[in-house]
Amino acid sequence: MLRERYRTQEVDKNLSYRDRYALLKKAFPQAPPITAFIKDTLPFFTKGGQQELVLAHALALKREWSQEFWKRKTDRLNITDEERKDFQVVVIPPNHQKNGDKDFSKKFYADLKNHQLGKYPVAKLIRGERYSQDSFEGPHNIKHFRRAKSIYIVASPLSKGDFADIKFVAQQYLMNGAKEVILVSPFMADQREDKNIAKSKEGKPIKYNGRIIKMMAWMGSLSPFINKIINFEPHSSAAQAIAALYGIPFAPISYEEELVGKISDRLRKTKKRDFDPSKWKVVRPDIGRNLVATRLEERFGIEGVHLSQVRNSDNLVKKANELSEELKKKLIGTNVILYDDEAGTFGTLKNVVKKLVPAKVKSINIFLGHARLQQGWIRNLNWIMEKCRKNNIKLKVYITDSRVPVGSLSRFMAKEKNKGLINMVSIAKKVRNAIEANVAGVDFASETNFKGVNYERAYLQFAKSESKFAGD
Repeated sequence: MLRERYRTQEVDKNLSYRDRYALLKKAFPQAPPITAFIKDTLPFFTKGGQQELVLAHALALKREWSQEFWKRKTDRLNITDEERKDFQVVVIPPNHQKNGDKDFSKKFYADLKNHQLGKYPVAKLIRGERYSQDSFEGPHNIKHFRRAKSIYIVASPLSKGDFADIKFVAQQYLMNGAKEVILVSPFMADQREDKNIAKSKEGKPIKYNGRIIKMMAWMGSLSPFINKIINFEPHSSAAQAIAALYGIPFAPISYEEELVGKISDRLRKTKKRDFDPSKWKVVRPDIGRNLVATRLEERFGIEGVHLSQVRNSDNLVKKANELSEELKKKLIGTNVILYDDEAGTFGTLKNVVKKLVPAKVKSINIFLGHARLQQGWIRNLNWIMEKCRKNNIKLKVYITDSRVPVGSLSRFMAKEKNKGLINMVSIAKKVRNAIEANVAGVDFASETNFKGVNYERAYLQFAKSESKFAGD
């Protein structure tokens, strides 16, 4: 009954940007100024009644404001160069993974034990199990704890227990004189839930569905303890914007170097082999990936193909554009690069492959930031595999170890027919590089010596989309 009640609440789209911002400001008194936001992403009201806050788009900040926000927070913390270098890294393995065996954290911890970063040994959260099998109820300790001024908590939170552990660790350091705590998060859960509208048919009104945006709760709970967040390959611009609502600067960074680096030897000229850029194409699954695609095109001199997947903002329905005959000719016999933050159901990639198969491409190389796989992914990936097999198209999938995989990935990879198809990519070195860069005072948004920054993704999404809503 509750779900049906929400579905009957139509959204009022005939509002000025100022009215929409006023609603956001009422809900979040410390929200950034209206000039900080990409205005088309501001929330709406429901018609009549309580005028509840409706996020029809993923809330997004402008790149310039985000960059300046990070700098202002650094200035307010008043950290000297000496204090910035007085840092300790502490690793939090995910709950029910004592040693981080199934994600990056085990390898990252071992790397820092063998090759120490800074003057202190790497620390690690140790969860006890005194009272029950649930480690959340047991005593917690930080192995190799040191009284440092700057703290880097490295964790990929997947559950409320993981978020709680981040706060436990941060509080312990703050009580002992730490001046800043930075969360370095290779993956952060619940970023896909960035809207609270229901799917609807073409031309029908937007309906509010009452969904809880859990990321708001997570960011709100972290705000008393965490000063900044470095997050890798975020799914949505909303994570950065929501963090800003609670006063936390958020740097989104891409895994493109680590992922595409797995085939970089094929993307350059060597003594044994020439490199012909015309034999490669970067295919863009949808507008949100255009920044990564552009960087790959520039770095390797590869032409990009705009196979934009259209997503109707009013009803959330997706469909891939048809390829023109001209594009089909360009794609014949080429090696294709497809890049996405995560596959989910592999539905987006299936739509793209449907268009690539008739174009007779030579190979398809899929790069995914996170192993967050949803119901139906095996069916869709099997479909992709079968189409490629029948059409003599070489297929490879590369996924990082940023998080504990979901969706029976290990079992799928172990099957004989699937061996060699999926390659897991370590991001331990990337995390270390990000910490080293921040200690050195690198500006992630502007410095060209730190690659893979993803600030502009949200901007590109809306700069290339026509606004359908009322303005001031």
